[in-house]
Amino acid sequence: FRNKKAYTDLCLYSEAQTNCPLSCQSQQECYTAPVHKEVYFSWDRIRRLLPKAEGKGTVCLGDEANKTAVLDACYAYYHQDRPVTPNASSEASEGGGSIHASGHRRASTASAWNDGYRGSQLWYNGMTKYRKGNRVNVTLCSELEEAIDDHCSFDTSQVQNFTLDSKKHHGDFTIAFWVRPLGVKSLINGKFVPHISFLGSVSPPKHNLVLGWWETANGEARFNSECSGVGHHHEESSELHALSTTGWSFIAVTFKNTSNGTATLSKASVVTNIGESHESFVMPMCLHDDASFFTAVEVNYPMLMSPIIMIPEYLPLAKIQQLYVNTLGDMIPLRGPGRSAEERNEDNRIAIDKADYDYRSGLLAAPVLFQTRVHASDHCDFHEGTAYISDIYEKVAGQKCSPPFVCDDDVHDRPELTMACPGEQYTAEPVLGLDPISFGGATGYADILYSITDSEYVYRQGQVVGTSNFFDSHTSTATILLLFFTPSLGITTVVKIMGDFSGDLVADISTSVQHYEVLEGTPLTFYVVVQILNLFFIVIMILDTFHTLVTMLRLWRHTKEAPPWAEVAKVFTDICTVVMVTVFVCLRIPSKMSSAPQAESIMRHLTHIPWESTTMHVHDKKEDFFSAVMDLLALIEYEESLNAFCNAILIVLLFRVIQCTAAHPRLALLTGTLKESFDDLLHATVLIMLLLGCFAGIGTWAFGSERSDFANFEVTLQTQFEMFVGNFPADWTQSAALRAFTVLYLVLIFLLVQNFLLAIIVEAYMNVREGIQTNRVAQSFHTDVSNALAARWLGWLNGWPDPEQLGDVLSDWEAKLNVGFDDLWKTGLFKSHKSTGSFLRHYGQYSFLQPVKVTKYGIVRDSDTEHSLVKKISYALGRKMPTLVQELERAEDRHARKSRARSEGVAFV
Repeated sequence: FRNKKAYTDLCLYSEAQTNCPLSCQSQQECYTAPVHKEVYFSWDRIRRLLPKAEGKGTVCLGDEANKTAVLDACYAYYHQDRPVTPNASSEASEGGGSIHASGHRRASTASAWNDGYRGSQLWYNGMTKYRKGNRVNVTLCSELEEAIDDHCSFDTSQVQNFTLDSKKHHGDFTIAFWVRPLGVKSLINGKFVPHISFLGSVSPPKHNLVLGWWETANGEARFNSECSGVGHHHEESSELHALSTTGWSFIAVTFKNTSNGTATLSKASVVTNIGESHESFVMPMCLHDDASFFTAVEVNYPMLMSPIIMIPEYLPLAKIQQLYVNTLGDMIPLRGPGRSAEERNEDNRIAIDKADYDYRSGLLAAPVLFQTRVHASDHCDFHEGTAYISDIYEKVAGQKCSPPFVCDDDVHDRPELTMACPGEQYTAEPVLGLDPISFGGATGYADILYSITDSEYVYRQGQVVGTSNFFDSHTSTATILLLFFTPSLGITTVVKIMGDFSGDLVADISTSVQHYEVLEGTPLTFYVVVQILNLFFIVIMILDTFHTLVTMLRLWRHTKEAPPWAEVAKVFTDICTVVMVTVFVCLRIPSKMSSAPQAESIMRHLTHIPWESTTMHVHDKKEDFFSAVMDLLALIEYEESLNAFCNAILIVLLFRVIQCTAAHPRLALLTGTLKESFDDLLHATVLIMLLLGCFAGIGTWAFGSERSDFANFEVTLQTQFEMFVGNFPADWTQSAALRAFTVLYLVLIFLLVQNFLLAIIVEAYMNVREGIQTNRVAQSFHTDVSNALAARWLGWLNGWPDPEQLGDVLSDWEAKLNVGFDDLWKTGLFKSHKSTGSFLRHYGQYSFLQPVKVTKYGIVRDSDTEHSLVKKISYALGRKMPTLVQELERAEDRHARKSRARSEGVAFV
């Protein structure tokens, strides 16, 4: 191929056409198909490899290898206690071993010598005694530690998959790559001979393939096997051809194993862009590591190296030539990185000043931007819109796209490119280099927020996309999603900033903050104990409600009258409370007990997404991210549903507390006022709803197309509610129509209706207040509570009967005005005379329970103003006050005279 450039007629010779069919294009049709089915790559970019140990080389480990573990294995294998150097003989003696002249560390005991040194003998003979140039003494653990490059690694999974597929092909393989020297430091005696070792094992050092300079003029490739062939051969070699000292050189090593069942001899070919060499020998290839062809790569001279191409099969020369030609066009113009990965990492470091510690939240993952999109359509919801778009398209096609003007074919074929209405949503097609993804029940497109905001261009699926085009007229909704975690409180927070651009007037921007709190340890134990106490109180409430129901049923059977609606409402509220609280507790306890494991699993998923990985596709990363976020949102939604259920329980309990205030006259102001004004409030509510509905309709119709606070009926009602409490629109004076609307609303609703409500409530309150003042038995709430507790204690102490049982007996004595000692004792409810006496003494101290005075003039009370007035009038007329008997006689006489006058038909005077 290279000679063809210098000798243009070279391909006219039949020998050249036969031996170089690809370069001379004599059999081009044979190579149009792919070269092979499976191809693996060690890394995804050109590497600038510089010796970590000056004059020795560098060692690259797989990305799954651990440097510490590799060094520990080295020290354990060679029984080295600490790093030593070839000249430090005294330190070697202290370490318990000796140093070979070459720097190889020997163990101090015979058994250790057999395990350590003989295991490395093949490496030592091949790499140290005979090979020219630099090398890393990997048996000297301190030198190995110095040579390992933390910034140079390869994809272990690719190598392992290559090894597995190679076994399926009976051990056949092909390894190819491009190399380029980096100046004179890469040359040996003016020649560029790559020194590369593919180590299947580091301790002891074993390699199945190594390139270097041993005996031939331009170097060679050596094949080492764990098993031996005829003559106990463990090693065979194949010559390299001279490589370029300034440009890129292609090297391909292909091997056909003896154990493949089709060949009696192993075949090896080493092909470069200069020439090729072939060797046949009897040595089966047995790997030093059955799982991985190589676990480390040693490079001894500075060079640029392309990704290592690994093909699990033996390739003939023609296919290797095709591989060379296919990659040549990509490699020739490349200059390679100007700095090594370590240098780039060092120079690109950004110093961060550590701030003082604070109890704050941290991002769990990179913020994500999610959008849904709609297609452009030339069909609108209204026929006039569709006709208008058609007219505009015809004008554009007839005027702007007619000769001499030329438009793209899409303009002719797609009218919606001229003007359009929103159409169907995007569901499957990629947009801006992004595949659709599902999130929150919607299908859209997601990208990292930093990528869109901090970069002008991004590379997505083989195309460069401008970030300024991420939002356009096709965007329907957009959501910025941020995940935070507060370690000090164990709270995971999801912040969503949402924009809806599909509205008719303006974009609707909203935010939501959702939390998921973790409970564990002592707080969890305390929470469970509190909930168990709730269940205990629920049991008590169930017993009380059952007792109330039984009492109401007995009363209904006795009186055949329905219980008051207030009592029925109380029982119904109690039943609802019992059921709702029981369900809530039974759902909430398991939820809180599993909150910590569930949150830990989700956070581990989020924090272990390999955002920095170059092998995992960004689409897969985002799918993992959204999968974890959906799990977290599912937990949050479940917690929010429980919280909403708990909120409903609290509202029911609020009404129950209000009902309980009716138990005492002084606390029954609210319930009494509502009961007194219920009928008036009901009719006032009908009036208010009618007026507000009319105003909402007028406001929406008149201002809905201009103002967002009157956009629709619901929003207008919200605006009216704010006006009802005095928050009028700030610019209501700017429009005559709005001024008229506001003034009319002010007069009818704000002034009249609102004052009607106040008048109804105040009147009902005054009636309730008057009833409380005329109540002779009403005392202050705290006085009644303390007296009730004292009565319970004295009743238990003195053996008083149950208050309800005694009340049932006394309620039947309707004709009795006073109850004395004998009356109480005859009930049979008191245990002794002492008990009866203590009962009378205790309740006799209340003024409203003093005995009623009955004289011949009737019942006399201290506050009986009517009796006092009659007495004063009789005294002023000089007459005696009539007795009850006299009043009865006068009433009978008056009734007789009235009856006689009616029978005689005369007027009664």
